[in-house]
Amino acid sequence: MRDGRFACSLLYAGLAGGVALPLQLLLAPLVGGTLARMAILIAAIGLYACWLAPRRGTGLLRSCAVPAALALLGAAAVFLGASGSELVIALSAALGLARSGLLFAGQPGRSGWVEVGVGLAAIALWEWLYAPQPLAFAFAVWGYFLIQSGYFLLASAQPRGAASEPADPFEAAFGRAERVLGSDP
Repeated sequence: MRDGRFACSLLYAGLAGGVALPLQLLLAPLVGGTLARMAILIAAIGLYACWLAPRRGTGLLRSCAVPAALALLGAAAVFLGASGSELVIALSAALGLARSGLLFAGQPGRSGWVEVGVGLAAIALWEWLYAPQPLAFAFAVWGYFLIQSGYFLLASAQPRGAASEPADPFEAAFGRAERVLGSDP
């Protein structure tokens, strides 16, 4: 949370919910309401992974590969005839694996349980808010990403590859003392 990822995630929740309404109104007459909602959801979750991907410490390939993989998974699920609920579940699981497995490093057990809790809460709120009407869909998108923002409050995750302080306070103090004593006047 020190690097502002929670605030960025909240901002994305508002933007995604706000853009979902006009985008659905624009796409629904062209491709149909169900396909438009699924495409918006796939794009929103892929862009969310891209929005929060660490800019430093990871390669450009990893930052770009995660949203692309999420989009491919979503497209495959739609092609195979998944319903909207099944798509949300599949994309939530993939987002959790990507976020805790590829993009951010944290305590493995804690990050995993936080992902499960946040994912289930986001899916539950999605199911509660979702309806085929454009405004209800926009609220469901907003609520989904609002709950996903909780990951950055609950998990002690840092971007992968970022230099981090040791978890033990004595090791941190020892490292600072070595840096101070090791510098020549």
